[in-house]
Amino acid sequence: PLRLEMARQFLVAEALARQTMSVLNIASGPGREFQNGWGLPDGYHVRVTCVDQDEAAIDFVQQTVVPTLPY
Repeated sequence: PLRLEMARQFLVAEALARQTMSVLNIASGPGREFQNGWGLPDGYHVRVTCVDQDEAAIDFVQQTVVPTLPY
């Protein structure tokens, strides 16, 4: 969806501008905007913390999204 792609583009631009970045994602849901990484060059680091009241969403992040991340 367009919203996820726009969020991903914003976050990638911020990561490229900062080189090291932390993101606190409140009401994260399944965190699909982080899935499959962002194609950042070596030396760029992003730390993402997802918070959601839905335990199934957090389980999805841990089992499906985290393994796809390069950082």
